[in-house]
Amino acid sequence: MEKLDGFSEAANATMVRMFANVEEVVGADHVASVIDGSPSAGGDDIIRAYIGLEPSGKAHLGWILIADCIGNMLREGVNVTILLADWHAWVNDKFGRETWRRYRLQPTTCQRCSVFFWIILPRGNQQDISDS
Repeated sequence: MEKLDGFSEAANATMVRMFANVEEVVGADHVASVIDGSPSAGGDDIIRAYIGLEPSGKAHLGWILIADCIGNMLREGVNVTILLADWHAWVNDKFGRETWRRYRLQPTTCQRCSVFFWIILPRGNQQDISDS
């Protein structure tokens, strides 16, 4: 993450810690301004991150990269909500209809995704919301 002009050193240092391995941050100026004391979109000082994932296969290395960034945000006090789009994965036939039928009596793939994130992320303000 490159240094943002017009913000304090503390805001820039926090941004670097949160987004160390991220190529692009949408709304970086807003996040930095909240760190510097401006109100968030919710009218308070809480930075909220909504991360939507539509599972499309087995867990892989890319999930660790996402989890690393989520962990960085949690360590900086960001309120993180992970939205698991299991219904969308079903509608888009990500695993094949037979796979979904098989999992009906077992934990869903998204529940397994959720367990994965809960295990590897530091404890903090994370929430897990499934759309099924």
